[in-house]
Amino acid sequence: MTHFLRLLLSFLLWAAVVNPLSAQAPTPPSPLIQQRQALDALKLQLDQLDRALQNRDLTDGQLADLRKTVLVLPDQILVVINDVQPRVDLLKARLKELGAKPADGNEAAEITREREDREKALQEHEEVVRLARTLALQADQVHTQIVDKRRELFNSRLFAPSASLLSPELWISVARNLPHDLAAIKTLGSDVAARVVDQLGLLGAIAFFFLCTSLLLVSLPLYRFVIHFFVDRHDEKPTPLARDVAALTYVVSALVVSGGFALLINMIVRHFGLLPPRLEDVLNTILSSFVIMAVARALAEGILTPNRPEWRLVKATDATAAKLLSFAFLMLGLFALMRVTGAINTAISAALALTVATRGVFAVLIALTLAGALRSIRPFDEVDEDSFGEYVNTEAAWIGPARIIGWIAFVVTIVSVVFGYIAFGSFLSVQITWAITVIATTTLLVNLTDHALERLIQPSSRVTRFLYATVGLPRSSLDQLFVIAQGILRLMIISIGALAVLAPWGYESGDFIASIRRFFFGFTIGDVTISFAGIFGAVIVFVVGFFLTRAFQGWLQRRYLPQTSLDSGLRNSITTGIGYVGFVAAGGIAVSYMGLSLEKVTIVAGALSVGIGLGLQSVVNNFVSGLILLWERTIRVGDLIVVGEEQGYVKRINVRATEIETFDRATVIVPNSNFISGMVKNRVHSDRVGRVIVPVPVPKDSDCDQVSAILRETAESNSDVLEDPPPRVLFKKIGDAILEFELVCFVPEVETAARVSSDLTFVIFRRLRSESIIKSPPAVGKIEIVNATAFTGGLTQESKA
Repeated sequence: MTHFLRLLLSFLLWAAVVNPLSAQAPTPPSPLIQQRQALDALKLQLDQLDRALQNRDLTDGQLADLRKTVLVLPDQILVVINDVQPRVDLLKARLKELGAKPADGNEAAEITREREDREKALQEHEEVVRLARTLALQADQVHTQIVDKRRELFNSRLFAPSASLLSPELWISVARNLPHDLAAIKTLGSDVAARVVDQLGLLGAIAFFFLCTSLLLVSLPLYRFVIHFFVDRHDEKPTPLARDVAALTYVVSALVVSGGFALLINMIVRHFGLLPPRLEDVLNTILSSFVIMAVARALAEGILTPNRPEWRLVKATDATAAKLLSFAFLMLGLFALMRVTGAINTAISAALALTVATRGVFAVLIALTLAGALRSIRPFDEVDEDSFGEYVNTEAAWIGPARIIGWIAFVVTIVSVVFGYIAFGSFLSVQITWAITVIATTTLLVNLTDHALERLIQPSSRVTRFLYATVGLPRSSLDQLFVIAQGILRLMIISIGALAVLAPWGYESGDFIASIRRFFFGFTIGDVTISFAGIFGAVIVFVVGFFLTRAFQGWLQRRYLPQTSLDSGLRNSITTGIGYVGFVAAGGIAVSYMGLSLEKVTIVAGALSVGIGLGLQSVVNNFVSGLILLWERTIRVGDLIVVGEEQGYVKRINVRATEIETFDRATVIVPNSNFISGMVKNRVHSDRVGRVIVPVPVPKDSDCDQVSAILRETAESNSDVLEDPPPRVLFKKIGDAILEFELVCFVPEVETAARVSSDLTFVIFRRLRSESIIKSPPAVGKIEIVNATAFTGGLTQESKA
């Protein structure tokens, strides 16, 4: 019993102490260790891919799988770089705060330990970043190897020589193997019929056959009904947008009808298991060829619209349109038959001679069909123009190059087939059909988007009115936005079309998209990472900061500063200075958003300083001069100044130059450096009080005291004349026939000087006439005004004594 209790006590002690300690969760590794482990796993994966590429027997499918694997690796590596690089920059900044280690080693132990810890952490983080960049380069190299191998494999198959189509040995081999191939086809048909009867029964098989036949016969009337409902019953003269929509309706209707038929047949066959597995590819080829043929034929019909020239998208006569539609239908039929016969030959394991012969024959037939279509495309002659009326135009610019390319493709196809490169000739004939279809579709979509946007930007459209009412953009800005949107949509559609044309030649969209992503999200040159996304984001940040600065300037200039007692010149200096500060701040934030450190910006600034010292010296001089003007305020907005032979009011002090409005409403642009290094007369620098001088000549026999009293009373009676200093009358000259007096007075605002001088002259003239001092209008001399505003002849200006 004692032994049992001792064991129980030991168990409880173990359960209470040891087990809880062992049950504690292990300490998770640090984020840096986790990222290093992730990079090690990626390195192992890249090494495995690199070793797999050493196998020379890889098929195109296997290479495609390897390519899919390697395409996702750069994104994972980029995540690690974006996570660790900011920490590297932070550690560098912290280490820089500690400064360099003293040469004499006289440093506190805590600072020394802190420096060592930071240097160690920085070294570990930099090793992770270097490893990540090395793996990114390795991933790019592996991807390049895969692309090169696939292209090499594609070229080896495409340009593999074979027997010529004119070779007797080829046709002898076809005749020798034809009974066997026909027997295989017969056996295949019997197996299919037996399987259908076995799965559905005799009546079910008959019902399935009639169902397929009925669906096929109903599809064409259904397509015609849709076209009649949406297009044919509209007989009014269509707009360009209506033509594009009608052509698109043809395509969509054919896609829905033929696609629905193919999908229904495929679902029935798969549900009941009516075909053996080796014939599933044949069924898929037949159904897909049917859909492609129906949609492409509808596209040609929507573009050419025979017997309805008002809906035609190309300028052609009815006869030419009918011929082109017939050739298009024939080419599409040959294209579909080539695909179906190729699938059947693969299913029955036909002899190589039969496969080569069928491909060569179809290639020649497609080439001849292309030649017939090219012959029907020609410039309109005078007879055509008379018969075609207003729809005739001169030959489009693209028709000539298109015909040349078409004839080159025809010749190359025929020559390839004749000289034993049937694989290339067959491939080229298929790509001719495919390229024509893609180009027609791309053209239709481009025209549709162009005409749709033109319709949207009309003043009466709801979109234009909504944007104008909500955003407040003017008509010109809306037009610019729509032009930009039109260009972007065009670029997207044409890029997709180009990828579709180039895809069969080994240029896959994934490679193109990967290149775009590397360009957009960043690629590294040395230690600098260039990212289009970062540049675009920096531009957006700068534009937002710039507009916020302008909005704040506008609020200050229109709302806040007018409520203060500051003069207009000081208000302009404040708003301009805030504009400079906001511009610099927006630029600094944008540079930081791009991820450029201060050292990199300093390097760029040092490189630019060479150009500034040579070619931009005058620009910088004017800019600094403008800052000095704003700070010293020797010249302010609204001041009346004289620069050389020009005088006028300062309207704006810009970054490089100052705008001066002269008295004749002309604008003079003066570089800011001229105000700093040259001599400038500012008539209102200290105050805006203006002096008015009115010379008054009177006859020699006039009473001097009476004239002086009249002049003084006239000035004192004018409410615009200042009382302090008081008006003065000066006796200037005793002439042979006249006495010359001058009335000198002051006005509080320089801009009223011209008006006050005119008012005084009128009153003086009336008083002199009423007192019979003058019998006729005297020859009034010059009226001299200091600090005057814009005025016309007979007036001069002088600075106040």
